Amino acid sequence: MKSYALSAVILAALTFGAAPSRAADVLDACSADIASLCGEVEPGNGRVMACLYAFESSVSDACDAAIADTADILDTMFASLSYARQMCMEDAASLCGDVEAGEGRVLSCLKEKEAELSDGCAEIMTSVMLPDDEDGAAQ
Repeated sequence: MKSYALSAVILAALTFGAAPSRAADVLDACSADIASLCGEVEPGNGRVMACLYAFESSVSDACDAAIADTADILDTMFASLSYARQMCMEDAASLCGDVEAGEGRVLSCLKEKEAELSDGCAEIMTSVMLPDDEDGAAQ
């Protein structure tokens, strides 16, 4: 259970700031398609994306490209998450096992104990920025 919490924490840290930008790119590129093909669809819970998928043969090239680019980025992020989870799972259990999962507490614990991390996890943690962290160091 804690390994899934660690995965979610690392994913949030790795993707913080990227997801809204990508979503805005898709919305910009697909706004006309959404209006014409999915205007009656209530946004939320993936319904608009499901609608675009249902009309995939009718969407504009720009919309199709924006969705494909975002999918590629998500694939890369999930592969990175899987690797990060694999590299830090033992450290999280041994160094932060007593920390309650949620709200970034395990990630913060790992950042605080950077000197004690295994080489693989330490390498991952140098690239993780906490949401309110400008320079990559834990606050």
